[in-house]
Amino acid sequence: MKLKLVFCFFSILLGVFAWTQETKFSYQDNIEKLLIAKNSQTIIDFVNVKLKHSKNEKEINLLLCYKMEALMHFELYNDAILLSDKIVNSANNFPEVLLQTFILRELNFEILENFKEASKELDKAEKLLAAHAKLKPKFYIHFLIRKSSLMRLLHKKNYQNLSLQAISYSDSTTYKNHLSSAYLLMGIYYRDNDFIKSLSYY
Repeated sequence: MKLKLVFCFFSILLGVFAWTQETKFSYQDNIEKLLIAKNSQTIIDFVNVKLKHSKNEKEINLLLCYKMEALMHFELYNDAILLSDKIVNSANNFPEVLLQTFILRELNFEILENFKEASKELDKAEKLLAAHAKLKPKFYIHFLIRKSSLMRLLHKKNYQNLSLQAISYSDSTTYKNHLSSAYLLMGIYYRDNDFIKSLSYY
């Protein structure tokens, strides 16, 4: 049951991601639309072709992140982790790529119920956010939601405060891709204690 509930979060939380990079590759908008539609095989085929020709290290790691997310859509979580290892080992000069990778890895481990490793990925993401303030507008909401979700699964108190923090932070950023998940977590928090209030978050 727990695994199914986490997977529900996965479908909502694992949305399209945007990158804080100076150069936006021409195909990114189309890839992101395909991610939303979960047209994962098309993404994997496209990435495999591009990887054969690209010499741009940043582009290569970005493409691998797209592929990692597509693999997660197929529930190939172990394959996604193996692929993400390549990114972690080669993307040190690209903090935004690393940050997104850590967040995806946390979700992957959470789905697999490996909460110890999931927590480690959140710690890495938190350090990157602290070191690179420019990444906060795009990634902070997602980070807070992942941390809130993990705390809930670990039966830690006050996990809802992180979701409330994400909702509050949304007023100061235009990147709200994952905000609905914060409301979902709040609805779950109040579900057993205040059903009417719980409904207001769904």
